Formats: sequence, structure tokens, C-alpha cells
Amino acid sequence: MLNSAKPRRINHEDAGWFLIEHACRICSGRLLWRPGPNGGGQARCAECGTKAVGEPRNLCWCGAKTATGKNAGLRCVRNPERTPQNPNEVIVVPVEEVDMVVERKGVVTRYVGEPDDE
Repeated sequence: MLNSAKPRRINHEDAGWFLIEHACRICSGRLLWRPGPNGGGQARCAECGTKAVGEPRNLCWCGAKTATGKNAGLRCVRNPERTPQNPNEVIVVPVEEVDMVVERKGVVTRYVGEPDDE
């Protein structure tokens, strides 16, 4: 039997999100992003709901910093070898391994904003 409830109207807060290839620093869930009116934007975790203003790296592993404030050297990439043990579509790897992961399966990864080393 079909549910006779009216369809839920989507409010402005829930509209316009894009699924991107980045993982949340809080829970490693997949990130959503929507552009802002002045070229900025907002990132949001699809799992834990944490939000950050600006580039996705403000919430993803690509923007992680060490205790001294230096870039941690991590990158979010599409998982080229998904398995039942590691089903995540996006994984985090050290910067030195990014090319190896990408070349292994011919996966093309696009980064939004390059982290600085400051």
C-alpha cells in the first residue's frame, strides 16, 4: 500500500548540495558542498552533519594541520579498490602515495583548492 502522505517540501537549507570526493576530518564520512553567492561556499558532512564555511578542505582531510600548524600532508582520493572490508568510496592517503593510488586504477581526482604549507 502506498503512503498517502504529502511529499516533503525541501527548504532552502537542504537544497543545492553536491556530493564531492572528500572525506570529513571528524567522522570520515562523505562531504557535500554548495557554492556560495560570492565565490565561497559551504561544506557539510553527509554522515555527522558538521559544517564549515569556505573550501571543502576546511572540513576534509586535505586541510588537516599538525599541532604546530603545518599541513599534515594528507589527501582525499577515490578508493580504486573497494572491498567488503574497505567499502568507502573516498579514502585518505599520505600526499606521497596520491599518484600511486590514482595511477593504479586510472582514477582521475580533482582537488578543490591546494593546501598551503604554512
